[in-house]
Amino acid sequence: WFQKYLYETPDVNTGPAVLGDVGAAERRSFATIGDTTNTAARLMTAAEPGQIIIGRRTWEALGDERVGVALGAIHVKGKREPVEAWRLDGA
Repeated sequence: WFQKYLYETPDVNTGPAVLGDVGAAERRSFATIGDTTNTAARLMTAAEPGQIIIGRRTWEALGDERVGVALGAIHVKGKREPVEAWRLDGA
């Protein structure tokens, strides 16, 4: 179930993030870290398989191309305040 969930529900968010190699030389991996990345992961957990849930910055960045439904403010793990979210349609 978990592997299927990963492939069917991408995590998407817009904002600054730190990208690069992380870890000791013998166990180095490429990663993204920061609040933007964490929020993307939390929005992903709010989605059903096959859905894409995005935050305000991503919704606004899509401009005229956006097609979706406002979900309002949702509570996500690790955030004190609710996060405004939209479900993309036709993705």
